[in-house]
Amino acid sequence: MSGFVDLQHVNVKFFLEDAHAIKLEDAINVFHSWIQDQKLDDLLIDVADYRHVPSGPGVILIGHNAQYSFDNAESQLGVLYNRKTPVEAKGAEQIAQAIRMALDVCRLLAKEEVFVNTFKIATDRLQFIVNDRLLGPNNQETYDRLLPQFDAALADVFGEKDFQFERASEPRKRLTVTVQVLQGFTVWQERRGPPHLSADTPVRVFSATDKAWLDRRPRLIVLLCPARKQAFYLQNVGLLSCGFRLS
Repeated sequence: MSGFVDLQHVNVKFFLEDAHAIKLEDAINVFHSWIQDQKLDDLLIDVADYRHVPSGPGVILIGHNAQYSFDNAESQLGVLYNRKTPVEAKGAEQIAQAIRMALDVCRLLAKEEVFVNTFKIATDRLQFIVNDRLLGPNNQETYDRLLPQFDAALADVFGEKDFQFERASEPRKRLTVTVQVLQGFTVWQERRGPPHLSADTPVRVFSATDKAWLDRRPRLIVLLCPARKQAFYLQNVGLLSCGFRLS
């Protein structure tokens, strides 16, 4: 059987260092403001409040393409990214895309005034949940086939580090893999830029809208490098995370 598993529904969860410092009622207000401003590159629709459920799904921001939540499954609070609609990427590339989207949400949450002193991601672990019991049953065979894709996706996002993987063996659960990152990872600075451009390469930024809009909603940024006659399109990144000197 081929080692490749084409799964569109791989969830990514980043745990919080101090869960007790986070007030989920603040998350409700923040998510409602995101709907009003359409903060993400998704059609944001509604907020679901499951705070009353012990060790439950917490507070969920419902979008057309994905759900974004403060998830409290197994009493471990974290930020969960749950893709619902298909993406063109496959395999490790699709998983890496989900990791980056989860990090983007964490970056935005960390900037919210109510979370600026309390929101901190644990940099030594994260979790994958395969939300497809048919294509990704929780067994050793599926885990063995997915492991190289998880490893390649993590290396693509965070660089070559020592990752240790542990599968939750309970067969009634979805396939859940907790990743320990022995050296830890850098949350905001590890986002990689376009190929062939170094951090010192001068580039110019163009947008169809004015800079005030760009600062508030960095969606699609065009980087032009005239000296190299190259143009790159960065989607879902902010000016601080792309890591280039802008001129």
